Amino acid sequence: MKKGPTCCISHGQELLLNLAYTNLVMSLIPILTARQMLSILLRTGFKILHQKGSHIRLKNLVTRKVTTIPMHTGDLTRKLMTKILKQSGLSLREILRLK
Repeated sequence: MKKGPTCCISHGQELLLNLAYTNLVMSLIPILTARQMLSILLRTGFKILHQKGSHIRLKNLVTRKVTTIPMHTGDLTRKLMTKILKQSGLSLREILRLK
């Protein structure tokens, strides 16, 4: 019995599809300032634990999730927004609704 690929796309095509999907998801993440992100987190049940310098540490007392927001000037990068979303347990849909 001949063994071969079980799919009709090559590894290179699969990598391109993954890259396209990643770019699509990243482009959906809104660009927000730290103040806007802080406001969203506070409205979703997060409380400020403490602040050290320009970084604010927040915790959701129900889900026990913890995240940090750097209160720097300008917009948060999409990469940082992705990390905050993962740490906070919030979905992209919730962020877009509360934006």
